[in-house]
Amino acid sequence: LWSPEEGNARTEWLADAELSLRRGHDVRHYWRLGYIQTEVQDTVALLRPDYFRDGATTSTFLTAGYTFIWDRRDLRFYPRDGHYLEVKLDRYGLGVLDEHAPEVTTLYGTVKKWWKRGERWTVGGSLRGKTTLGGAPSYYVQEGLGYGHYVR
Repeated sequence: LWSPEEGNARTEWLADAELSLRRGHDVRHYWRLGYIQTEVQDTVALLRPDYFRDGATTSTFLTAGYTFIWDRRDLRFYPRDGHYLEVKLDRYGLGVLDEHAPEVTTLYGTVKKWWKRGERWTVGGSLRGKTTLGGAPSYYVQEGLGYGHYVR
């Protein structure tokens, strides 16, 4: 970790808007649009040339995303039977207002299933995956599995 003598190593401005649609109890849709403007000190760009694209010290870009959730669990907080499916697609850099934008698309998927095996027994399983399209992402937009979720 590196800390500058003056100021912050990174400055960010973020704005997001999300629209959700839930016509029924089990299916939800989310659409997102965001704006990100961030800047790092010169030393960060020297130490990590891949922090932004092309060794830049600033990055400005729009983001867009869509999430689909199908949730058929009997209890949301402590499920004993049912299934859960989530598919999430995010695009970083839309070509408008872009300055050293990441130009990558990420696709996440989650599948969970529970089986009730008696009054006091439940068996559950889950599978989660992620892929990034559009080349190697810059360090700034990298996110591993588990960062947005609880890791147990």
